[in-house]
Amino acid sequence: AKLEPNLLGRGVLRVEQKGVVSKMDSPEGFVLADDGSVFESTTNTEGLPTLSLPQSFLKPVASPLSGWRSGAVADLSQQLTERFPHQEWMIIITDERQLQLDPGSGAIVLLGTFNNLGEKLDSLQSIMSDDPEILEERIELNLISAKNPAKRQID
Repeated sequence: AKLEPNLLGRGVLRVEQKGVVSKMDSPEGFVLADDGSVFESTTNTEGLPTLSLPQSFLKPVASPLSGWRSGAVADLSQQLTERFPHQEWMIIITDERQLQLDPGSGAIVLLGTFNNLGEKLDSLQSIMSDDPEILEERIELNLISAKNPAKRQID
């Protein structure tokens, strides 16, 4: 909310709804906004990525260094929705603060750290345009180094 006073001592209170970019898998009913904030909402989240966090990330913390990079995750979620609109992603953050993508088809995409996410998504987009069925395979697609992607079968 933003209050904009005028010369007559009155003002206009502007209230804007946050843009929801991802739904949380737990606790149910919580969402991630485009600014990285997490809140409870009844907003329709159909078609948005699901975010899976370790339970330790959901506890309040006093240090800015012990939290997770919610703004970067919000940006990643937006990019996934824009670049791959027909894919239902689960964004997984491990206890070690590593990012993974689960397209729900048996494959797993390893992104590693939060660094160079744009390059990693560029690499994923290129790979998927060359082989649109690649995520249907039971593979681990390693994009930790976007310039040197690797693929291995999962048993």
